[in-house]
Amino acid sequence: MTDHAATSPGLARPDVTALDRHRPALLAAVRRPSWTAVSLAGLLAATAALYLWGLGASGWANGFYSAAVLAATKSWKAFLFGSFDSSNFITVDKPPGSLWVMDISARLFGVNAWSILVPQALEGVAAVALLYATVKRRFGTTRAAISQA
Repeated sequence: MTDHAATSPGLARPDVTALDRHRPALLAAVRRPSWTAVSLAGLLAATAALYLWGLGASGWANGFYSAAVLAATKSWKAFLFGSFDSSNFITVDKPPGSLWVMDISARLFGVNAWSILVPQALEGVAAVALLYATVKRRFGTTRAAISQA
């Protein structure tokens, strides 16, 4: 049997040395972050800084939800149902899942203003990222970056 790929002019093997010559430039292009990634990282960092700036100045924020978080740290039933008190008699006016991130944070770090409010600030940063991704998918990266300003 003969090797037809080696003898046929239309089926020539690729020049491997040409790929080797361009490999450093290709790797540098892959490693270099695009302007959209840098702008998104800057936007999210600025959003986090603004949300976290002076966060403890408001104290416990809303006392009603802070009491629900305190109750959830004492009772798993209050955690599951979003109760205002640990005896699970009064529930808050939101779905229980809206308090779960704050409840888990308070269980991990103790009940204080920062453990209640920082998860809310980080959820705000995640909302900005989600809005960016939504606008980017429909209208492109430039309009997504502009819409966040």
